[in-house]
Amino acid sequence: MNKLPIEYPNNVIVVRKDFVCTNRDTVKRFLKAWVEGTKIFKTDRDVSLKVLGKYLKTKDAEILAKSYEPSCPVFERIPIAKRDGFAFASTVSPKISRKPAK
Repeated sequence: MNKLPIEYPNNVIVVRKDFVCTNRDTVKRFLKAWVEGTKIFKTDRDVSLKVLGKYLKTKDAEILAKSYEPSCPVFERIPIAKRDGFAFASTVSPKISRKPAK
């Protein structure tokens, strides 16, 4: 996706407003962990390959490298959803609301 000339929201977390309101601390801790995980994925290739190997259930270095290399650039250094990405996604998926959140 990172080589296509379009913005697409490929790193998105969705949560209901009522869940955020009643579980604020959990949401904050999750987001901090997600950002930290993204940082590690982008900056520590060896650790990232070990994690990929665990979840892909393989130790094959070639498979792991081919999984990691195209994925790494997709994750933004600062994981902020881009308006253009949601605009594009809403054109290809009718279930995505075009109304901005309040």
